[in-house]
Amino acid sequence: MNALLDLLEHTIEEMGFSAPKYVLVDDSLEKAIKLMQEHKIGSALVIDDKVHLKGILTERDVLMKVAAREISLQDKVSQFMTKNPMTVKTNESVFIALAIMSREGFRHLPIVNFDGKPVGIISMKDVMGYFANHLHERI
Repeated sequence: MNALLDLLEHTIEEMGFSAPKYVLVDDSLEKAIKLMQEHKIGSALVIDDKVHLKGILTERDVLMKVAAREISLQDKVSQFMTKNPMTVKTNESVFIALAIMSREGFRHLPIVNFDGKPVGIISMKDVMGYFANHLHERI
């Protein structure tokens, strides 16, 4: 049990995280979907031309919103993204990230630096993989 508690105290930076894939707020839904397919990822961060985080587009956003209405793949990402997403900083604990994802029902969470610029993304799958690898080493 102590091993798991120790891992929860690790920072997101210690855990490591994936570099984010970006789309611009005015990009088409088609471009975003192709990016996610090409990189086999479940989300893309949505930024403006100054690299300010404006939203996140996830597989779930696409499925839920597309299924609910007729759309064009040329529609803008901004119509489908989750606006102003919750974020975590690199120095915050893995526990904080897990708590946010669990409480809010998120599978992906943007990571920002101290200036608020997006630097990564953490997924529930990343956290579970980290736990599995490190707990296996301690057994």
